[in-house]
Amino acid sequence: MALDKKTVIQLAVLVVLGGAAAAYFLLPDSGALVDSVVGIFEDKPAATTVKKAPAIKRRGEDASAPAAAPAKPKRAAAPVIPNEPVKGMVSGKPFSLERAYVQNGVLVLLSGKDPATAGVSIHGLSKAWDVPAGKNVKVAADTKADSAPGVRVSWKDDADGAPQSREFKDHYTLQLELGAEEKDGKIPGKLLLTLPDDQKSTVAGTFNAEVRGFRIVNGKPDLSADATDTLEYLTLQELLKGDPGRNIADVTFHDQRLAGSGDAMTGYLEVRYRAGDAAPTAERYQFMKAQGEWKVRGQLKLTQIDEAHPVKAPGAKAPYAELFPYLAARRLEAELAKRSPKKGVYDVGFESRIADKYKIGQCEVSYRLEGAAEPTKISYLLRNKAKGWQIERALRANEKINFDNGRIEVAKAAKKK
Repeated sequence: MALDKKTVIQLAVLVVLGGAAAAYFLLPDSGALVDSVVGIFEDKPAATTVKKAPAIKRRGEDASAPAAAPAKPKRAAAPVIPNEPVKGMVSGKPFSLERAYVQNGVLVLLSGKDPATAGVSIHGLSKAWDVPAGKNVKVAADTKADSAPGVRVSWKDDADGAPQSREFKDHYTLQLELGAEEKDGKIPGKLLLTLPDDQKSTVAGTFNAEVRGFRIVNGKPDLSADATDTLEYLTLQELLKGDPGRNIADVTFHDQRLAGSGDAMTGYLEVRYRAGDAAPTAERYQFMKAQGEWKVRGQLKLTQIDEAHPVKAPGAKAPYAELFPYLAARRLEAELAKRSPKKGVYDVGFESRIADKYKIGQCEVSYRLEGAAEPTKISYLLRNKAKGWQIERALRANEKINFDNGRIEVAKAAKKK
């Protein structure tokens, strides 16, 4: 489908407003994102002419005499950014760069292994879905908040503690230089950031930021990006197919995921939305990557489960982490088609476990049937037979597998008083 500028803007705004939450210190506010997305496609505004008021002549002044030029204050030399990976202190905790990336105009620097122990993010470096290559930013301590990028820091007081964060809109100093060109999916850069907190948090040094996420390049979507944003864009394109002006609102995405690697990657998501004055509805899409670009593979019914419909069904001797959800999804989908043929199934999750020594396994499935407030759980018993793993039956509510000896144990009923 050919997309005009208006349609692309609508797609962009819907993705921004409907997207699920990202990293803890990643997302700027949605309003700013919407403005910046629209700005990618808008024409350059006409130059504005500002008329200056005439100078006021004061008594005793000679209007023809030029005013004496004020003495220019000497500028202090700019601090030198060290030529080594970013390090420093954040809220009194050591910061040593582990990885860096740029996404939706936000630069994120992370310290510590996965999960990160500290992070620094600088927002508003470019329009959403644009890459801020060549961006240079200098912020003085007296710069007004509305003209400075937002800064957010995140840290943990101890390794097992909950992350804490703080945002800064002014009274900080920043020198940031980003490389003019993206190379091999990364942008080099360097920065020096000093914050006005009690600990005088400071980080400085060099980085090589990975460019992540879906983006618009020269007004066209980059469908090669391995990101859930790409799937969201394609989904909205499907919703607008045949009617680019369709009124869609209250868009939310659920259960977005990518799997595999290279051109064997697949994806899935569920979109919930309202069209015009109609009641809210939902649709499910499966995706695949072919010849370097993502595309819609097909649409599922609300009574179908993604794991039951892979591009290629796993064999009976495939790894259990791949095979068990497939077998359990097919069994559950068939059972629900008999019991509740008109009810959709939502929020499906799988938890698999085996005792290889005893050739016994279990796959617990959690799901919520349409109209139900609480999820339902069912556990399937699997055995590794001559032809590979097979579902034997569903475990009863009072049964459980003892993975230490491979036996099925039955809980004794509580005695009535």
